[in-house]
Amino acid sequence: MQASEIPKPRLPHRVPLGLMMLSRGHVTNAQLRRALDAQQQNGSGKIGEWIQKLGYAPELQVTGALAVQWSCPVIKSLPQGCDDYILPLHFLRRFRMMPVKFVPTTRVFNVAFAGDIEYAVLLAIESMLNCKTEACLTTSAVFESRLNAFEQLPRHDDRMIEGARTPQEMTRIVLSYATKLRAVESRMAAFGEHVWLRMKDGDQVTNLLFERHKQQFSSQAITSARDAGH
Repeated sequence: MQASEIPKPRLPHRVPLGLMMLSRGHVTNAQLRRALDAQQQNGSGKIGEWIQKLGYAPELQVTGALAVQWSCPVIKSLPQGCDDYILPLHFLRRFRMMPVKFVPTTRVFNVAFAGDIEYAVLLAIESMLNCKTEACLTTSAVFESRLNAFEQLPRHDDRMIEGARTPQEMTRIVLSYATKLRAVESRMAAFGEHVWLRMKDGDQVTNLLFERHKQQFSSQAITSARDAGH
Protein backbone atom coordinates (compact mmCIF):
# COMPACT_ATOMS: atom_id res chain seq x y z
CA MET A 1 0.00 0.00 0.00
CA GLN A 2 1.30 3.42 -0.93
CA ALA A 3 0.73 6.15 1.66
CA SER A 4 1.56 9.81 1.97
CA GLU A 5 0.94 12.79 4.23
CA ILE A 6 -0.10 15.74 2.08
CA PRO A 7 1.68 18.91 3.27
CA LYS A 8 -0.32 22.09 3.70
CA PRO A 9 0.25 24.00 0.45
CA ARG A 10 1.34 27.60 0.32
CA LEU A 11 -1.46 29.72 -1.02
CA PRO A 12 -0.54 32.27 -3.70
CA HIS A 13 -0.84 35.95 -2.88
CA ARG A 14 -4.13 37.21 -4.25
CA VAL A 15 -5.65 40.65 -4.68
CA PRO A 16 -8.82 40.91 -2.52
CA LEU A 17 -11.92 40.11 -4.56
CA GLY A 18 -13.63 43.41 -3.77
CA LEU A 19 -10.67 45.39 -5.06
CA MET A 20 -10.46 43.09 -8.08
CA MET A 21 -14.09 43.77 -8.98
CA LEU A 22 -13.65 47.48 -8.34
CA SER A 23 -10.63 47.64 -10.65
CA ARG A 24 -12.56 45.79 -13.36
CA GLY A 25 -15.47 48.21 -13.13
CA HIS A 26 -17.94 45.59 -11.89
CA VAL A 27 -18.81 47.58 -8.75
CA THR A 28 -18.48 51.18 -7.65
CA ASN A 29 -16.71 52.44 -4.55
CA ALA A 30 -20.06 53.05 -2.87
CA GLN A 31 -21.35 49.56 -3.73
CA LEU A 32 -18.21 47.89 -2.46
CA ARG A 33 -18.40 49.92 0.76
CA ARG A 34 -22.03 48.87 1.30
CA ALA A 35 -21.19 45.22 0.61
CA LEU A 36 -18.30 45.35 3.10
CA ASP A 37 -20.57 46.98 5.69
CA ALA A 38 -23.21 44.27 5.21
CA GLN A 39 -20.56 41.58 5.57
CA GLN A 40 -19.23 43.14 8.77
CA GLN A 41 -22.67 43.70 10.30
CA ASN A 42 -23.75 40.10 9.63
CA GLY A 43 -20.42 38.63 10.63
CA SER A 44 -20.55 35.98 7.91
CA GLY A 45 -20.41 35.42 4.18
CA LYS A 46 -17.79 36.24 1.59
CA ILE A 47 -17.62 39.61 -0.10
CA GLY A 48 -18.54 38.10 -3.47
CA GLU A 49 -21.68 36.61 -1.93
CA TRP A 50 -22.71 39.98 -0.52
CA ILE A 51 -22.07 41.71 -3.84
CA GLN A 52 -24.45 39.19 -5.41
CA LYS A 53 -27.05 39.41 -2.63
CA LEU A 54 -27.18 43.18 -2.92
CA GLY A 55 -27.66 42.88 -6.67
CA TYR A 56 -24.48 44.72 -7.64
CA ALA A 57 -23.15 41.95 -9.92
CA PRO A 58 -24.42 38.59 -11.23
CA GLU A 59 -22.84 35.33 -10.08
CA LEU A 60 -21.04 34.72 -13.37
CA GLN A 61 -19.35 38.11 -13.10
CA VAL A 62 -18.25 37.41 -9.53
CA THR A 63 -16.96 34.00 -10.61
CA GLY A 64 -15.05 35.63 -13.47
CA ALA A 65 -13.33 37.97 -11.01
CA LEU A 66 -12.53 35.00 -8.76
CA ALA A 67 -10.98 33.25 -11.76
CA VAL A 68 -8.69 36.23 -12.35
CA GLN A 69 -7.87 36.21 -8.65
CA TRP A 70 -6.98 32.51 -8.73
CA SER A 71 -5.40 32.67 -12.23
CA CYS A 72 -7.57 29.92 -13.67
CA PRO A 73 -10.32 29.58 -16.31
CA VAL A 74 -14.09 29.60 -15.82
CA ILE A 75 -16.34 26.93 -17.31
CA LYS A 76 -20.04 27.63 -17.79
CA SER A 77 -21.19 24.00 -17.95
CA LEU A 78 -19.97 20.68 -16.55
CA PRO A 79 -19.83 17.38 -18.45
CA GLN A 80 -21.13 14.08 -17.12
CA GLY A 81 -17.97 13.43 -15.09
CA CYS A 82 -15.00 11.11 -15.22
CA ASP A 83 -16.35 7.62 -14.63
CA ASP A 84 -12.91 6.04 -14.22
CA TYR A 85 -11.86 8.59 -11.62
CA ILE A 86 -14.95 9.24 -9.56
CA LEU A 87 -13.98 11.14 -6.44
CA PRO A 88 -15.55 10.54 -3.02
CA LEU A 89 -18.96 12.19 -2.88
CA HIS A 90 -18.09 13.57 0.56
CA PHE A 91 -15.23 15.56 -1.01
CA LEU A 92 -17.46 16.91 -3.76
CA ARG A 93 -19.86 18.27 -1.18
CA ARG A 94 -17.25 19.35 1.37
CA PHE A 95 -14.98 21.21 -1.07
CA ARG A 96 -17.68 22.15 -3.60
CA MET A 97 -15.74 20.53 -6.42
CA MET A 98 -16.55 18.38 -9.44
CA PRO A 99 -14.47 16.28 -11.84
CA VAL A 100 -14.44 17.79 -15.33
CA LYS A 101 -12.11 15.86 -17.58
CA PHE A 102 -9.31 13.29 -17.39
CA VAL A 103 -6.82 13.02 -20.26
CA PRO A 104 -5.20 9.54 -20.16
CA THR A 105 -2.32 10.41 -22.50
CA THR A 106 -1.07 13.24 -20.31
CA ARG A 107 -2.70 12.10 -17.05
CA VAL A 108 -4.08 15.57 -16.50
CA PHE A 109 -7.21 15.72 -14.36
CA ASN A 110 -9.30 18.90 -14.62
CA VAL A 111 -11.33 19.71 -11.50
CA ALA A 112 -13.86 22.53 -11.10
CA PHE A 113 -14.57 24.42 -7.88
CA ALA A 114 -17.56 26.59 -6.99
CA GLY A 115 -15.68 28.99 -4.76
CA ASP A 116 -12.19 28.83 -3.31
CA ILE A 117 -9.77 26.35 -4.84
CA GLU A 118 -8.69 23.80 -2.24
CA TYR A 119 -5.08 23.00 -3.10
CA ALA A 120 -4.70 20.40 -0.34
CA VAL A 121 -7.35 18.15 -1.88
CA LEU A 122 -5.81 18.66 -5.34
CA LEU A 123 -2.45 17.46 -4.01
CA ALA A 124 -4.19 14.46 -2.45
CA ILE A 125 -5.85 13.62 -5.79
CA GLU A 126 -2.49 13.82 -7.55
CA SER A 127 -0.95 11.46 -5.00
CA MET A 128 -3.84 8.99 -5.07
CA LEU A 129 -4.42 8.89 -8.83
CA ASN A 130 -0.84 9.45 -10.01
CA CYS A 131 -1.85 12.42 -12.12
CA LYS A 132 -1.51 16.17 -12.43
CA THR A 133 -4.50 18.31 -11.53
CA GLU A 134 -5.59 21.55 -13.12
CA ALA A 135 -8.22 23.67 -11.41
CA CYS A 136 -10.96 25.83 -12.88
CA LEU A 137 -13.99 27.64 -11.49
CA THR A 138 -17.70 27.37 -12.14
CA THR A 139 -20.77 29.04 -10.68
CA SER A 140 -22.64 27.70 -7.66
CA ALA A 141 -25.74 27.25 -9.78
CA VAL A 142 -23.91 25.07 -12.30
CA PHE A 143 -22.17 23.12 -9.54
CA GLU A 144 -25.39 22.42 -7.60
CA SER A 145 -27.17 21.26 -10.75
CA ARG A 146 -24.31 18.91 -11.65
CA LEU A 147 -24.00 17.63 -8.08
CA ASN A 148 -27.68 16.71 -8.01
CA ALA A 149 -27.26 14.78 -11.26
CA PHE A 150 -24.00 13.24 -10.04
CA GLU A 151 -25.67 11.88 -6.90
CA GLN A 152 -28.04 9.86 -9.10
CA LEU A 153 -25.26 8.10 -11.01
CA PRO A 154 -24.24 4.51 -10.22
CA ARG A 155 -21.21 4.97 -7.95
CA HIS A 156 -18.30 3.03 -6.63
CA ASP A 157 -18.54 2.42 -2.91
CA ASP A 158 -17.75 5.27 -0.53
CA ARG A 159 -17.38 4.46 3.15
CA MET A 160 -17.20 7.29 5.71
CA ILE A 161 -15.84 6.25 9.10
CA GLU A 162 -17.29 8.78 11.55
CA GLY A 163 -15.21 10.06 14.46
CA ALA A 164 -11.45 10.23 14.87
CA ARG A 165 -9.78 6.85 15.42
CA THR A 166 -6.47 5.85 16.93
CA PRO A 167 -3.75 4.61 14.54
CA GLN A 168 -4.34 1.08 15.83
CA GLU A 169 -8.10 1.29 15.15
CA MET A 170 -7.46 2.69 11.69
CA THR A 171 -5.04 -0.13 10.95
CA ARG A 172 -7.56 -2.80 11.96
CA ILE A 173 -10.33 -1.20 9.89
CA VAL A 174 -8.10 -0.77 6.85
CA LEU A 175 -6.89 -4.38 6.94
CA SER A 176 -10.44 -5.64 7.46
CA TYR A 177 -11.70 -3.77 4.40
CA ALA A 178 -8.67 -4.76 2.32
CA THR A 179 -9.24 -8.43 3.12
CA LYS A 180 -12.99 -8.25 2.58
CA LEU A 181 -12.64 -6.43 -0.74
CA ARG A 182 -9.65 -8.51 -1.86
CA ALA A 183 -7.92 -5.31 -2.81
CA VAL A 184 -4.95 -5.73 -5.13
CA GLU A 185 -3.99 -2.06 -4.96
CA SER A 186 -4.43 0.51 -2.23
CA ARG A 187 -3.27 4.08 -1.68
CA MET A 188 -3.63 6.40 1.27
CA ALA A 189 -3.29 10.16 1.67
CA ALA A 190 -3.83 12.39 4.69
CA PHE A 191 -4.62 16.10 4.56
CA GLY A 192 -6.30 18.43 6.99
CA GLU A 193 -8.98 16.55 8.92
CA HIS A 194 -9.18 13.77 6.34
CA VAL A 195 -7.53 10.40 5.76
CA TRP A 196 -8.46 8.98 2.36
CA LEU A 197 -7.90 5.38 1.27
CA ARG A 198 -8.57 4.19 -2.23
CA MET A 199 -8.75 0.41 -2.65
CA LYS A 200 -8.98 -1.26 -6.02
CA ASP A 201 -9.77 -4.80 -7.12
CA GLY A 202 -9.81 -4.85 -10.90
CA ASP A 203 -12.40 -2.27 -11.99
CA GLN A 204 -13.99 -2.04 -8.53
CA VAL A 205 -12.92 0.99 -6.49
CA THR A 206 -13.78 1.64 -2.86
CA ASN A 207 -13.06 4.96 -1.16
CA LEU A 208 -12.61 4.70 2.60
CA LEU A 209 -12.64 8.02 4.47
CA PHE A 210 -11.56 8.70 8.05
CA GLU A 211 -11.86 11.83 10.14
CA ARG A 212 -9.04 12.88 12.43
CA HIS A 213 -8.64 15.50 15.12
CA LYS A 214 -5.98 18.19 14.99
CA GLN A 215 -3.70 16.33 17.38
CA GLN A 216 -3.67 13.49 14.86
CA PHE A 217 -2.51 15.71 11.98
CA SER A 218 0.76 13.80 11.62
CA SER A 219 2.06 10.84 9.66
CA GLN A 220 1.59 8.53 12.67
CA ALA A 221 -1.70 7.07 11.52
CA ILE A 222 -0.42 6.67 7.98
CA THR A 223 2.78 4.99 9.11
CA SER A 224 0.92 2.54 11.31
CA ALA A 225 -1.41 1.51 8.51
CA ARG A 226 1.46 1.21 6.05
CA ASP A 227 3.61 -0.90 8.35
CA ALA A 228 0.70 -3.28 8.96
CA GLY A 229 0.84 -3.58 5.19
CA HIS A 230 -1.62 -5.16 2.79
